[in-house]
Amino acid sequence: MSRTAIGYTRLSDRSNVSISDQKADIHEYCDEHGLMLERIYDDGEMSSGFAPDDLDEYQAVRDRVRAADVGVVVIRDKRRLVRDENAVMRTIADFREEGVELHTAMDG
Repeated sequence: MSRTAIGYTRLSDRSNVSISDQKADIHEYCDEHGLMLERIYDDGEMSSGFAPDDLDEYQAVRDRVRAADVGVVVIRDKRRLVRDENAVMRTIADFREEGVELHTAMDG
């Protein structure tokens, strides 16, 4: 059974993982886990040093989560969301409240 998912990518100032590598990891993860990848939202060259409000594609993902328009979001690792650990935990809690699964290609 296939479920629909969206992905999200952006750079990190603490990592050298390229956007293309992140996208490949997301595609591979979705293929391995029977997820139909609808699209990958990509803040490209925007790094984790930017505030979440400045990341247009990240905000689009959040809007889809709030609208209950998506069931699964796939990222390479939890640091792709936001830099601050507290903000990561709040985001994960927000996803859970909306019934959205957050998967990381590195951790499942």
